[in-house]
Amino acid sequence: MWNKDIYIKTAEKVQKSKHELSNFIYIPLAYVVIISGLFVICFSFVDTQLQKYKNIDKHMVAFFAGGFYGVIVNSVYHFTSLVAYKDYSLYATVFDIAWALVLYGTASVLYVRL
Repeated sequence: MWNKDIYIKTAEKVQKSKHELSNFIYIPLAYVVIISGLFVICFSFVDTQLQKYKNIDKHMVAFFAGGFYGVIVNSVYHFTSLVAYKDYSLYATVFDIAWALVLYGTASVLYVRL
């Protein structure tokens, strides 16, 4: 992963030990929940808006709807972590929220293009 050092350093600082992943079963579960939310919340919103307003740019609506969903999901996680863990990284929080905006926005644009 191209930015894994940010996450590893944050996890090691919070845990006060070397970063080790455990409970791998929860990784796919987390992605299933997030992707389900993307389909149920974001994509249905985009479809509704595109049917309602024919003159708006569908790619722009998709990008901002997906990006907003990504910002919400990641903000809840990271801001909760900032509250719960004394040494949680604000840098990792800002970086990951920005990344979520781009990632989910792009996923929504790809959904519209299909």
